[in-house]
Amino acid sequence: MSNDQNDIIEENRREMEEERQPTPTPWGIKSPKGLTRKDQEGDRLIYSLNSNEHIAETFQYQGHSTKDQETSIANAEFIVRAVNSHEELLKVIKALRSDIAFVLTNSPQTHVKEVASLSVKYADKVLTKAEGKEDLTK
Repeated sequence: MSNDQNDIIEENRREMEEERQPTPTPWGIKSPKGLTRKDQEGDRLIYSLNSNEHIAETFQYQGHSTKDQETSIANAEFIVRAVNSHEELLKVIKALRSDIAFVLTNSPQTHVKEVASLSVKYADKVLTKAEGKEDLTK
């Protein structure tokens, strides 16, 4: 192989190893323009408030009922609230986990250590999920 081919292969390998990053927050919600059918009234676009980039959509699939519209709108609101609060929640959980681990290490009382140990395990489980280290294909 030539040096140029090796350089290309190495560059491709590095690019593949780089961590994928989501669109930065905050995200927002808006109704799509040009809705023409009643069964689209619950559709919502999720977009970046920084770049106005379209990220995702929620759809009203099951007809014209208000419940379907409201469910689609509620799903979009839930996604945006979860995404926009994600980093802050991670910081809080990490801080709490650190405080609990300190108690676990420094408390002479057995029952306090047992409770703190369970709390640390739970925090670790939640952090694994929130940081995207959990297998989502299960």
